[in-house]
Amino acid sequence: MERALAFHVRVRCQSRQKPLPPDQMKKAISLDVRLWIEGEDEPSHDFSQSTTQAVRDIIEAGAAKYPALAIKIRSIREKS
Repeated sequence: MERALAFHVRVRCQSRQKPLPPDQMKKAISLDVRLWIEGEDEPSHDFSQSTTQAVRDIIEAGAAKYPALAIKIRSIREKS
């Protein structure tokens, strides 16, 4: 059975704490991201729970590519 969920993801991104050169400054941004996720799943399975974990894993894996940024997931919630 194909199922789809829309998620609202809130991510906070800021530079890591270390001494900055005089020509740089610390910055931060809060982003609201909307995702639409579709997939095949069993009717009785909690699609929301498994896709929420998948989104967390995807963001954490992507964050590893940018070690100069501290990326924190503030919240992930299903959009109703």
